[in-house]
Amino acid sequence: MSEIKFICPHCSQHIACDEIYCGEEIICPGCAKKLFVPERSVFVPLHGGNLTLAVPVARKEPPSTSIGQGALSENEWHEHASQTEGASAARLLPLWILLVLPFILALISMTHRGGMAFIQYLFIVCSVCVGFYLALIRKKTGADFVLMGILYSIAAFVSYIIVGVSLLFVGCLVVLSAHK
Repeated sequence: MSEIKFICPHCSQHIACDEIYCGEEIICPGCAKKLFVPERSVFVPLHGGNLTLAVPVARKEPPSTSIGQGALSENEWHEHASQTEGASAARLLPLWILLVLPFILALISMTHRGGMAFIQYLFIVCSVCVGFYLALIRKKTGADFVLMGILYSIAAFVSYIIVGVSLLFVGCLVVLSAHK
């Protein structure tokens, strides 16, 4: 085992002990008061290659939480993970449909000589639905729900514009390369 060094919080005595005492209660050899040896993680260097001269100070009281408190067994963890993954995928499906739907409906509308006004309203309505659905998924309430719904709607509309311009650019490149 290796030796660790720390300082007594009561009398500032420098103490050295074996690392197996990390987190344990001991008696200070200088003042005879109880103290808790710092956790092993305190002694791990934070930055590789940088030498630090700071010596950790022990605690006067035990840490407030223990590592094992509230921990799940491996089976409980796998059960929890499978429940949350399924719920997330099911909740995001309508969002993906709303993101793709206006492009499909705009293409269908253009093949049937639909007006440009219909396509514009379609993208606006879908972006508003996406925005408020995202606010709902993120469990926003009250004024936060409205504000975040509007912000998400604007973000969805901007993303529609970016995707639309990108598709137009790619389409132009395909047409130009076909005419060469």
